[in-house]
Amino acid sequence: MKKENCQYCFEKEKDCVCHWNTCAECGKRIPDSHAMEYRGRVVCEEHDFDEQVAKRDFERQEVMDETDHAVRSQADGEWHNGGYKTMKTDPHTGRPITKIKEPARLKQYESR
Repeated sequence: MKKENCQYCFEKEKDCVCHWNTCAECGKRIPDSHAMEYRGRVVCEEHDFDEQVAKRDFERQEVMDETDHAVRSQADGEWHNGGYKTMKTDPHTGRPITKIKEPARLKQYESR
């Protein structure tokens, strides 16, 4: 059976030099030249780009709010538990400087 050549670079499939992406909306495999990307979200030309920008911005804002809440509550927990006695504090807020655990949702957002 004869293998077809890539429709974009015309090389054989094993020698294809195209960089392929997967559409976040429909899951279709698309080459770089036909993909639109905004903040890590890749979509094909069939979807409205402005709508995708709005979705990604909304998702980003939700993740930022959740992360901000997690950071504040973890820092406040250290403060209330007396950890501030042995820790350096932020000169602007007076809260202890701690290593904050990232929420799982932030990791999921960054991996897309």
